[in-house]
Amino acid sequence: MKTCGVVFALFLMLSAPSWASTYTATSCSQSAVNAVINGPTHTAVDGDTIVIPAGTCTWTSTISVPSNIGITITGYGTPNSGSSTTGAASSCTQTYILDNAGNSSFLFAFSPEYGNSTTRLSCMAIDPATTGSLALYAVAGIEGTCTSSGCPQLRVDNLTFGKTNPWTETNNGSNSDEIIHVNDAFGVLDHNTAPSGNGIALFIAELESYLGVGDNGDNSWAQPNSLGGANNIFAENNLWYTDFHSLNDCEAPLPWGCRVVIRYNSYNPSSAGSFGIAENHGTDTTGRGRSGREMEVYDNNIDCPLICSSVDGGLRGGTALVFDNTVTLTAGQGASQWFGISLYRTVLNNNSFGACGGDGPWDKNDNVIYYNGTLTSTSGGGGTAITAGDSTKSWTTNQLVPSGDPYTFYDVTQGFWLEIASNTSDTFTTAPEISEEEVTANVGDSYQIIRASLCIDQPGRGTGAYLSGNSTACSETFNSAPSSTSGSPCGYPNQALEPIYQWGDSKTGPANVNAPIQSGSGKIIDYRDYYTQASGIQTSSSTPFSCNGSTGGVGWGTLADRPSSCSGACSANTPGCGYFATDQGSQGTLYVWESGAWTTYYQPYTYPHPLEQGVAPLSPAPPTQNQPTVQPLQ
Repeated sequence: MKTCGVVFALFLMLSAPSWASTYTATSCSQSAVNAVINGPTHTAVDGDTIVIPAGTCTWTSTISVPSNIGITITGYGTPNSGSSTTGAASSCTQTYILDNAGNSSFLFAFSPEYGNSTTRLSCMAIDPATTGSLALYAVAGIEGTCTSSGCPQLRVDNLTFGKTNPWTETNNGSNSDEIIHVNDAFGVLDHNTAPSGNGIALFIAELESYLGVGDNGDNSWAQPNSLGGANNIFAENNLWYTDFHSLNDCEAPLPWGCRVVIRYNSYNPSSAGSFGIAENHGTDTTGRGRSGREMEVYDNNIDCPLICSSVDGGLRGGTALVFDNTVTLTAGQGASQWFGISLYRTVLNNNSFGACGGDGPWDKNDNVIYYNGTLTSTSGGGGTAITAGDSTKSWTTNQLVPSGDPYTFYDVTQGFWLEIASNTSDTFTTAPEISEEEVTANVGDSYQIIRASLCIDQPGRGTGAYLSGNSTACSETFNSAPSSTSGSPCGYPNQALEPIYQWGDSKTGPANVNAPIQSGSGKIIDYRDYYTQASGIQTSSSTPFSCNGSTGGVGWGTLADRPSSCSGACSANTPGCGYFATDQGSQGTLYVWESGAWTTYYQPYTYPHPLEQGVAPLSPAPPTQNQPTVQPLQ
């Protein structure tokens, strides 16, 4: 009887209300469509389907769907679904909307809540109203309301952007860089197309109040990862040509703990230096928001006709699983790396958390001033690495850059921090600067050598203590046990090691990918914070991957060819090296070496996404005991 009750309750939750129906607008005009969503013809209720007829119409303002419901808005045509097609259906361009709504509002605005029907936007073409300069906002905004049980579901599919008039940052402004904005919702963006000539990303995804708790992405960082689970925004089977950085970018207005899965897409960057198919920003963007939390990037086809900075993308915080992507490279071009890792806060001081150098309360600091003095020589800076000296010192070579734990140069006079990359007996050279923080040291500046061994939300880290409050003011000069100032806890949140794993990526064409993963910080190192692929698929239990810390950090092949055990660097940390068994589970299984044994770590989520089949997946909350107590915002 209990089982029947659960099934019946689930059926009620996932089914549209009995009074929901389908309403067709009298034309594609904005007024006609609004009339069947907000009256007078009909006011939409949860579960409604609104059909926009074929035709070409210019819209000049937002259509806002009534709050706290889920409805479908679809144009005329037959959408693509499933794994057999990529990009929007050709019939889904008959409803053609020209956007002239300005640069401060979405064309479609949805505000669903958990427990109601799936929000869907489907089967139409949407272009800027002109090919010239026209400042616009993103096409659609989905601002959900989560509860402890989950977040609202969405599907955005079979949309063509830039069918005739291309979308570009140059012509349409930075507010339209990412064409779909999602916050506090889970679901899938599938079978969408941006033809050649466009310059936009498909989406940004944020989790400001993950599972209905807190703000700023704090709860996404306090809860377990959802790798292989439903609690993500998925992008799959999209066909995307762009001169923009990536298919997605967890960036604006803030990353807010985003969780994304980028899979089975065709991505075609047209500009040199592409950042790859997926990227997120860290806890380094101006404001209080937390870094992107996690990403999965797999089974994508990428075409780099010019030099690509990264192929699969990169991150500035959190964890990632990156595998089985294929890139086509052009002769004389190539790519710098498969995946890039950056830690801007070792340099950057323009955000609420400040620089990660050794004297801020949010990082794991040594609480020691190791050396201090006055600079007697300087060179570089202003966009390049700084070399500075103190003739009174006698360090040993590279004493200040122990593996995975480099020291920081703090220029007390100028008030900036830079990670140290190398040193001689009486000089040190910093890591390269970034464009957002170009500084210069001068002879006579007072300095300190201090250190933060871990930065909050840095790449390769995951679940930690819950933080709250909009203020980041703390009374401590150095890190100490968590305390509270004005309701805002202070101290490093003791984040678990959640390494980045990369395997099975391959290339075609005469050029090469120069490296598997490159880290922009000495705090993020191989065989601890990330593990890169072996040289090829496994042919025996020791070739090419032996799991001894010298032949790549991740192997892949059949389970029978998995090494029996791991040693050396592969077993020095928990979790350690990985092995992806291609014949285990419906899409393979990643095992990691933990505490002397292989442990199941990850299986890819159901593909195609269940929402493509009209089935709403469950988005369960983590265990109740892990839920933080909500503290008042300041």
